[in-house]
Amino acid sequence: MMKIDQGRLATFVRLIRALVPECRLMITADGLNTMAVDAANVAMVSVRLPKDAFEQYGVQGDELGMDVTKWKAALDICENSPIEIGQEKDKIVIRDGCYTYTHAPLDPSTVRKRPNMPNLSLAATTEVDAKELFEAVKAMGVVGEKVRFTMKGVVLEISAEGDTDKLVKEIEPKGGRADPSGMATALFSLDYLADIARAVKDAGTVTIHMKTDNPVRFDCDIDQIEVSYLLAPRLEGD
Repeated sequence: MMKIDQGRLATFVRLIRALVPECRLMITADGLNTMAVDAANVAMVSVRLPKDAFEQYGVQGDELGMDVTKWKAALDICENSPIEIGQEKDKIVIRDGCYTYTHAPLDPSTVRKRPNMPNLSLAATTEVDAKELFEAVKAMGVVGEKVRFTMKGVVLEISAEGDTDKLVKEIEPKGGRADPSGMATALFSLDYLADIARAVKDAGTVTIHMKTDNPVRFDCDIDQIEVSYLLAPRLEGD
């Protein structure tokens, strides 16, 4: 059986749900983890909820087909803390002292296989305020559906350009992680960026890794949860 703060588990589920509705959840001696790619093969999420984040952790060595949407719905109902998670025969049981939610997990063989994280050398790095990043990405929607990230030393420039309009925002680094020699630029889909920025806005800070015309990676910790998002660039002609 597991026992954990409801809000922490809800955050874990929300971080996954930002990109995918289902995944293969690994239950190990070190905690829960998953890695998944969206249906269009544009973005990837990797999330880890360590054993130390639980009040009680007594399950390990299993793979679960996780219907992320149903877990989110269950946690929206079972909102008291802490909650207990256990298994009864082939069902997952979530209890909060008021409600008991019973759910049949997905067969892992029917869920898309876990991807391998690409080995990319994304040398341009900076750490920015998560809420400022969210607000900047949201603002770009006024102008267009594509957003350009440009790393200029320690400054991240975010811009969007339409037929007649252009919007630019510069974000200074926060904290100690920044490469003053980093230079990179790439174009990304606003829809994906908005989903990722919304998911991490409560992280405090987000570390961004870039290379020109390569995927961008966002790394952060939220309430003891480690999360990384990887987003492929848009082609200039798209």
